[in-house]
Amino acid sequence: MPKLGFILICLIKTTQVFAYRLNTSNGASFGNSKIKFYVTSNSTCNNAGVDQNELLSITKEAVKKYWNTVSTSEIELKSGGIFQTSDSLFLTGELCPEQDGSTCGANNVPYVSKLLIACNSESSVNFPSDDFIAISAPTRLAGSRIRGSVILINDTATSPFANLSRAERVSVMAHEIGHAVGLGHSNKTEALMYFENADKITRLSQDDRDGISYLYPVSVDNCNGIFGGTSESGPGPFLPHFFTGLMLGFFFWRRNKRILKS
Repeated sequence: MPKLGFILICLIKTTQVFAYRLNTSNGASFGNSKIKFYVTSNSTCNNAGVDQNELLSITKEAVKKYWNTVSTSEIELKSGGIFQTSDSLFLTGELCPEQDGSTCGANNVPYVSKLLIACNSESSVNFPSDDFIAISAPTRLAGSRIRGSVILINDTATSPFANLSRAERVSVMAHEIGHAVGLGHSNKTEALMYFENADKITRLSQDDRDGISYLYPVSVDNCNGIFGGTSESGPGPFLPHFFTGLMLGFFFWRRNKRILKS
């Protein structure tokens, strides 16, 4: 394809509006696209029907099947293994997303500087009903950077996680990982990040791919990492890139014109 045509396609792509949403008001993401996840050593997960090693295995499968498959994103999730801890608040504390650093109390899940997974039985705030299979949130923010996130699996006496098949558990974990790395809910029913039925989704939708590529773009990825885009959570740097694209298009047009005359 002529270079001018390529540039024009890129410019058209920047005008798309996506359905994905971001998990924080400022579109926070991990500063490093290579993100390790851990399972706490004290997560017995008896009511959830798994043990810590099985939970780690499910998470490995979730990232391999879903998020690590996106060619337009640099995100690469990998296992860090078992995180050694005896802090019982991972198992019984309330999950409190940090927004201004002053709203979380002493009985909350501890702040972490990694992506941490635990089984949790707190039923008044975290899991007030069986509708909640798992919850997740960034728990440590620094501006637009996520410094740590926590995923909690419902480990109450009536945990619905125990009744899921392995494939359904993998899908649920993939959905929660999406939240943990910065994605909110999509309004596309076919998306993994749709607000319900995550356990039934077997593949990423284009909207999921667009969202993760927005947060963790490939540096040169046929426009995504160069020209940006827009989302319902806020616009990318459209105008500067639009005019840059026009100038590049004009440059290639003039160059090709000179070549044809010579």
